[in-house]
Formats: sequence, structure tokens, C-alpha cells
Amino acid sequence: MGLDILAAYDGSAHGDRALEYACQLGSWNEGSVTAVYAVQPDIYDAAKSDGLSNLSEEYRRQVLETIDEAEQRGQELLERAETVAAETDCERIDTTLVYGDPANEIVAYAEKNAFDTIVVGHRERGERPAFPIGSVAQAIIERASVPVTVTR
Repeated sequence: MGLDILAAYDGSAHGDRALEYACQLGSWNEGSVTAVYAVQPDIYDAAKSDGLSNLSEEYRRQVLETIDEAEQRGQELLERAETVAAETDCERIDTTLVYGDPANEIVAYAEKNAFDTIVVGHRERGERPAFPIGSVAQAIIERASVPVTVTR
């Protein structure tokens, strides 16, 4: 019986590499791979949106989208994950959406479903050595009760 592997997926190139590695790891030990995407829609009312003008376009899109839009985006990203897995010759991949803070929900999903390990992509946070990886990856490492592999 192989490892049950959770791949934290966000649709980025780093997420693709994490998923590819999870698929390779799964094939080496006849394990299963599940790609998990966290839907985190932040809904602001129109009166509060004036304070968003100084934020990046990506963040503005995230905070203003509806739950339906966030779920649709998540489903599209998980379809992309299935394509990435197929290109990696991943024999079988499951996908799921979770709702809430990505790090908290990915760790909770891994524990609830008894995954053996979590694979997450590396997002550089700049040249400052105090922040060598992204905040979601760091939080997953700190909170997970199972081994976490961070891919580059």
C-alpha cells in the first residue's frame, strides 16, 4: 500500500511543480494523489472598496469576487491540475475544493482524511533570507502533523 499524498494546488508554476512531484512520488510507491485548492473569497461591500485602490490587481480581484466566482475559478484550476497530472503520467488523481484560509484548511483536510504527506510549491518572498518561502507554505509546515515537502 502506497502513500496517500495531498498536493496543495494554486494553479501557479510552483503549484504545477509540486503536483508533478506528488505524482512522481505516488507512482514510485503506488500511492494516491489528491490536489486540493482552497477557495478563500473575501467579500467587501461597495463602501469599503475605496480602500482597495492601493492593492495589487490580483488581490483586488480576490477580495471582490463572489463565492460562486471563487468556486468556478477553483474548479477551473483543479481541471488544470488534472491536465498537469495527466502530462506527468499520473495514473490517478483526485481533486477537491476546501473553503477558508488555505494553510488552515489544507492542514485540516490532510488530518481529517489521514494523508501521509503534503507537497506544496515554493514561492520565493524576495531576497530577504528571513522569508525564504511563501506564507502559505510556511504556515503549512508549521501546522501540519505529517511530513511536508516543499518543491522548487
